Amino acid sequence: MALQPDQLPLVIGAAGLLVRHIAGWISGRWVNVGIGDRRVFWSITAMLLIALEINQQMHAELLRTSADRFSFLPPLMMTAVIAGACLLLRRAMPADPPSRRAGG
Repeated sequence: MALQPDQLPLVIGAAGLLVRHIAGWISGRWVNVGIGDRRVFWSITAMLLIALEINQQMHAELLRTSADRFSFLPPLMMTAVIAGACLLLRRAMPADPPSRRAGG
């Protein structure tokens, strides 16, 4: 049985929401997560969805063709999408944190 690439993040997310709910119910305090830059968030989300689609298409080709006719284009496209997501993350993160000066 092959696992789908989106199963693991969904299970981890569901477990995290369950833990958040139980902890909030017991303590009466809720953990909230904020998104810093929404453009970066949606860009990375779009790139991850594109990577998922490429992965699905890559496996569909394996079902339709023999092993000697396999195309290396989908893995190259997947690498380009992941590299683009890494560049977006790197651009969104500040290079140097602001320095703290005493008395100022």
